[in-house]
Amino acid sequence: MRILHIITTLDRGGAEKMLERLLTNNINNSEKIFVISLKDKGSIGENLEKIGVKTYALEISSIFMIPFKFIKLFKLIVKIKPDLIQTWLYHANILGSLASSIYENIPVVWNLRGCSIPQGKISLTFWLVKFSSWASHIFPEKIICCANSVKQAHIKMGYKKEILEVIPNGFNFTIKKDFSNKRLTNRKSLGIEESEILIGSVGRFDDLKDINNFIKAAAILIKKTNKSLRFIIIGRDINNFNLKLMSWLKSSNMQDKIILVDEQNDLEKFYCSMDIFCLHSLSEGFPNVLAEAMSFKLPCVSTNAGDASLILEDKKYIVDIKNSESLAKSLLKMTELSIDERKKIGFANALKIKEKYNLDKITKMYESVYFGVSKLSKNI
Repeated sequence: MRILHIITTLDRGGAEKMLERLLTNNINNSEKIFVISLKDKGSIGENLEKIGVKTYALEISSIFMIPFKFIKLFKLIVKIKPDLIQTWLYHANILGSLASSIYENIPVVWNLRGCSIPQGKISLTFWLVKFSSWASHIFPEKIICCANSVKQAHIKMGYKKEILEVIPNGFNFTIKKDFSNKRLTNRKSLGIEESEILIGSVGRFDDLKDINNFIKAAAILIKKTNKSLRFIIIGRDINNFNLKLMSWLKSSNMQDKIILVDEQNDLEKFYCSMDIFCLHSLSEGFPNVLAEAMSFKLPCVSTNAGDASLILEDKKYIVDIKNSESLAKSLLKMTELSIDERKKIGFANALKIKEKYNLDKITKMYESVYFGVSKLSKNI
């Protein structure tokens, strides 16, 4: 089966990384897999080309370019002649579906990732999502949601619920080996003593990530304990040039207590350096970074965002969103545990990721949808 994936962008993000993992896990069929990015190829596009996946970029940089680039998209579909089109994210879902309907009505599977529309009701994205809810009753044969929370959110938006199916993100992590050398080296480079408890967070600077909630919770936590604590945030636009972020740190008097690290390609050394991981988002679909942290045997504290409460092994460490006091209280409880107790929680987290979110298992779920849709389309 020749499968064409159409995605909004191939920069680093949850959907993009899941597509990369899915295709890398299916490398033996790379000659039958094609990817089109509506924007540029990005770092993930370059990675896909290295494993033999033919990747194209439409390089759409403004809404005014869409009519011209749509013609290029249509021509690429004619050239590739796919048996099935998998689209990722709202813009790709609509453009891919329209192009497919013109050319031989190739079956289309959509992919939905988020639970909310941060841009608000006056944005083009809001109206695109509303239009997509209507279009969901016409174009896609199936809609894959990365989380139960995503499915429920889109049912409320009016999407065709009969074709919505949950396939969570998959990970090819085994239970991680002993990274004590990497841990010591990275902690030393960050100026962190081994006796200090490092509480970490990973995520881009975005309102939905609610980074200020983490900063406030950290400030509360420091006042409530005599433990030696350090904090680190890693992600896109997490740096000293971010004036809004710096104002939050100043307001909580945390300028010198939280380490800021901009977006990194290699997060492994940072996960290895942490003692506790914290997810503090307002909204998530499937929070990748939580699952990644768990795979590194980290004990985790999380807000009840998206499917976090389904992913995290220990529900005692799930707290309400936008509640810095509650987040600080849960983090305090975690810091008061012994090292062995935290390790026990972390190992249970890693086991759950290995057993429930194994990439081979998730890949088979995608393949099952593809073959089901393909068989259905041939019978019509």
